[in-house]
Amino acid sequence: MANAETRDILTYEQAAAGVDACISMATENGWNVSIVVVDRGDNAIASARMTEALSASYAGANLKASSALAWGMPTQNIEGFVADKPEFRAFPGLLTIAGGAPATSEAGTIIGGIGVAGNSPDNDAACAMAAANAVGS
Repeated sequence: MANAETRDILTYEQAAAGVDACISMATENGWNVSIVVVDRGDNAIASARMTEALSASYAGANLKASSALAWGMPTQNIEGFVADKPEFRAFPGLLTIAGGAPATSEAGTIIGGIGVAGNSPDNDAACAMAAANAVGS
């Protein structure tokens, strides 16, 4: 018999709420973005690419989500570590452009990562934070 999960986990409903929050913000502002929400195992749980978003934005969103999860911080904050230790640039799949954020439970436990790409780094980061807030609430 399998044991029930006792750790905080990222549910599909939480991931979908994050995608919806980001897409709503992007639509209101006329941005075209892609968003990917991954769980603790770096598996995509929910994602979207807006119709006019470049297809490359989806790959960027995926890398940002993975980077935010692996480092446990917004992707733009990772750049400080990489600047001090350039050897981190060899880390596979690392993307330090703003737009990635960890997804946390209400208790503050990291349960996944969120990546947004397709607009300016600042706008991508704002969308990722809107998604993170929706996931954690």
